[in-house]
Amino acid sequence: MNKWLLLILGIISILILSYLSFTQKATIIKEDLLKKAEIIHKNPAFKDVYVKLKGDGFALTRELVLLGSVSTKEEKALASSLLKDIEGVTNVNNLLKVPEVKPIIKEIESIEVEKTPKKLLQKEKVENQNIVQPSIVDNNETNNTIEDKNISKENNETNNTTNELNSTQQEPIKVDERNLTQESNETNQSSCQEQLNTLLKRSKIQFAHNSSKIEKSSYPQLDQLSMILKSCSPKLIVIDGYTDNSGNALYNKRLSQQRANNIKTYLLSKGLDKKSIKAFGHGAKNPIASNKTKEGREKNRRIEFSIKGTK
Repeated sequence: MNKWLLLILGIISILILSYLSFTQKATIIKEDLLKKAEIIHKNPAFKDVYVKLKGDGFALTRELVLLGSVSTKEEKALASSLLKDIEGVTNVNNLLKVPEVKPIIKEIESIEVEKTPKKLLQKEKVENQNIVQPSIVDNNETNNTIEDKNISKENNETNNTTNELNSTQQEPIKVDERNLTQESNETNQSSCQEQLNTLLKRSKIQFAHNSSKIEKSSYPQLDQLSMILKSCSPKLIVIDGYTDNSGNALYNKRLSQQRANNIKTYLLSKGLDKKSIKAFGHGAKNPIASNKTKEGREKNRRIEFSIKGTK
């Protein structure tokens, strides 16, 4: 009897320990995945987005659930792509809401038309047609006729003078549409370039040490760059990769070319046109700081974007 009791107590103890171990492990997994998912909040477009894991306890899964709202469908798709790259995540259930934009102007116009009764509109139309201009009768008909002729003559002379002045002053202004189009394109390219430069100044695109592999922490920044490039619709995007002067010059050039190529590949995966992107590696050429210091070498290891006018 004592043996059976000990056996039952042993089984119960094992089950309790297993449950506690599983619960502890599930808590660790949950905290780890949710911490990694916080990367989405680095993008200000996702300030109203919340992330949670599907299920709880024994039913806990590695599927992330997106809740909240975003402004556009593109931002909704971008949120999913950011979380799918997290290691350990099996799926992303995107439940983000995108507000619908309704044509308010058309609704107001239709309401105003409906408020006006059809019978009233028809009555106004008939009354306008039946209005007759009153005629003025004067006893001194002959004098009035002479005065009317004089007034008409004076009015004609005044109108002729006014027409001559208008024809002299209002000469047609010729506009060169090609120059306006060119100026518009140049302004658009300048604005795009400023946006790219501002984003790259905030933080650099990071790569693994001595490698061309892009760090996952730079994915949100690249996603923002792709959105800027799509909205600007440039004719040609040039990606230039640079390194510091450490090591072999040939190796540095190859490394900078591979890094530029990987950036190009990432942007193409976001829907940009292959023909509109070119990537070049320059190695240690064109340094922007001294290679004698650690800070200077860090600045020289960089990726630059430039908008060109023609392909």
